[in-house]
Amino acid sequence: MSPNEISLSDADIAAKMRLLRETVQSKTSETEEKVKPPFKREIVWKNVVVYVIGHALGLWGLYLTLFDMKPLHILYGKGLVENTVHI
Repeated sequence: MSPNEISLSDADIAAKMRLLRETVQSKTSETEEKVKPPFKREIVWKNVVVYVIGHALGLWGLYLTLFDMKPLHILYGKGLVENTVHI
């Protein structure tokens, strides 16, 4: 046997296994005692209304951008076309 090897007898292995089993069982019983009641969700209606209005306005803006706006307006908004009307 080389000096780096550790020799364990069957009794030592059995004792370590027993200790490990007891530790796992004690941890399991501790976690079972700390069971929390299930979380009850509550709907916040103010948030629901705000989200619905925000999404509706977003869809309306998308519709206006895609179907109601002229391509020249988009370029003007991005600053690619300058106002050339001089009064």
